[in-house]
Amino acid sequence: MNRIILRHYAEGENTCEPVVKTRETLKTLQEQLGPKLEKIGFQIVMKEEKLPESDPEGESRRNLITLSCPDLDFEDTPLEEIIGAESTSEECSCGTGTCRTLQVEGQTYQAVPPGLITDGMLRVAFSAMEAMAGGGCESCCSDCGGCGI
Repeated sequence: MNRIILRHYAEGENTCEPVVKTRETLKTLQEQLGPKLEKIGFQIVMKEEKLPESDPEGESRRNLITLSCPDLDFEDTPLEEIIGAESTSEECSCGTGTCRTLQVEGQTYQAVPPGLITDGMLRVAFSAMEAMAGGGCESCCSDCGGCGI
């Protein structure tokens, strides 16, 4: 079974509200989508990466989510690169320094919503499936018009 690894960067348990909400969302998605993705050959592995408190760049990585599928050479990539979002650091909504913020289609998020994470997970899975098949949709059939198997 191929693994999709979700990494979430945070200072640990005592952190800001957007990070805690994102962590809870990741755990919920792992529980809800994990069994579904296992049926198509992917195990969801969640890793919490603890940021060192003395790291001056740690604040800019707070609440960063990366995804990878090492079994199929999909390297560790930030969620925003996968889904085409922009990231910035802005004043945290809880008032304790800055927090990583994603901007998508005019919306701004500090706590990453489930839809964006799900989008990233599915893109990684489909990219990995494409790599396993040796190409795009055309590699499995010639006349479906776009994965209408």
